[in-house]
Amino acid sequence: MHLEINENAYADPNAEKIHKSENAIPKLKIFCLKFLESTPFESVSLATIAVYTVFLLFWLVHEELMNYAIDDTIMAGYD
Repeated sequence: MHLEINENAYADPNAEKIHKSENAIPKLKIFCLKFLESTPFESVSLATIAVYTVFLLFWLVHEELMNYAIDDTIMAGYD
């Protein structure tokens, strides 16, 4: 496409004078920091860690109850 009239006639002369600034990143950073420091988020995180810790300790202590023991016949083939 070709403009028959000069392109500068359509250019906004004030467009270059507008100061552009990125304010979204600092606002997002502040939002994320407030969210991560909030009491509900900390409570959910600690509860998740506690449940996983209990599950992991139960699995380590009572491995024979959960039937995850490695059978000796499986390991015998790798001698």
